[in-house]
Amino acid sequence: MSQVQPSQQSVAGVIGNVQTHRTGNKWFVTIRPDNSQFDKNLWTSEQALAADLYGKIGQRLGFVCNVNPDQNDPSKNYWWIVGVVNPDQAAAPVSSLPLPPQTAQPGAAFPQPLTAPAPQPVPQQFNVPAQQPVVSATVTPSVVPMAQGPTAAEKEERIMRETASKVAGILISHVAPEARTLENVIDLSERLVAYYRHGVDGQQPQDDPQDIPF
Repeated sequence: MSQVQPSQQSVAGVIGNVQTHRTGNKWFVTIRPDNSQFDKNLWTSEQALAADLYGKIGQRLGFVCNVNPDQNDPSKNYWWIVGVVNPDQAAAPVSSLPLPPQTAQPGAAFPQPLTAPAPQPVPQQFNVPAQQPVVSATVTPSVVPMAQGPTAAEKEERIMRETASKVAGILISHVAPEARTLENVIDLSERLVAYYRHGVDGQQPQDDPQDIPF
């Protein structure tokens, strides 16, 4: 019996949810495609991509997918994500869509707690106004420093919180549905941030440790 070859198609829509498959080695991203009343599941075996998309629930994105027909039921298709693009690009021909490089390996192990990289200092910039021509005097331009951006501590704090929210999103997807609440995600993120700052000894005990099953 001949096998049906996969094709590549694009779709744009709002992300509704990201869930772990019961096998534990792949994830399905539920979206509501543009101009559709029905949800659609897109699949990925990249844990890092699933975590990133979990943090973008509610956003409209475009996806380029390999469409693999079921060998036993050609009427059933599985859409596997190969790239995430601007949603307005999803309507363009697939061959013209720029795909980002895929860095995560399929079936990657669960990420260990990360140490936020130290941000590089932002060099101070100066805005020198143009010198105005005068007839009898020489004008020396003044040097006006531009406003500084976020401090190194503020940038490190933001990086730790972004990392903690992604890790918390992956952890919370493995618990019972009734425990997948925003409060538990925030609480778990704060506990991860405390771990990044102080290690195990620096974490504060929780008032009710049974709220999250970790």
